[in-house]
Amino acid sequence: MGVQPPNFSWVLPGRLAGLALPRLPTHYQFLLDQGVRHLVSLTERGPPHSDSCPGLTLHRLRIPDFCSPGPEQIDRFVKIVDEANARGEERGLAAGDAIAEIRRLRPGSIETYEQEKAVFQFYQRRK
Repeated sequence: MGVQPPNFSWVLPGRLAGLALPRLPTHYQFLLDQGVRHLVSLTERGPPHSDSCPGLTLHRLRIPDFCSPGPEQIDRFVKIVDEANARGEERGLAAGDAIAEIRRLRPGSIETYEQEKAVFQFYQRRK
């Protein structure tokens, strides 16, 4: 039985979660116990001990702290989620609503104006 990683919470229960950087092998075991099979790291440096849990596939996007992802990184993240979910079911929220919902579920998320702008630009490209 693993130990919950810092700031873990579900965004879409059983399908999409957010968390702070997992630092211990037992954090990865917790993710597996929850049914998580893909871990997308947004940090420049890879998460420590990520090789301790072969049941988890690690994807790395490498976004500097407090920076926003580029369009290609956002597209890659969406592709990872779509492929993992097999059906690619999306909620279809408008950008402002999506930001408000993520901030409600995970306070402190989307910290800078540039990060907000990236969400709006992604929404415009998907329309």
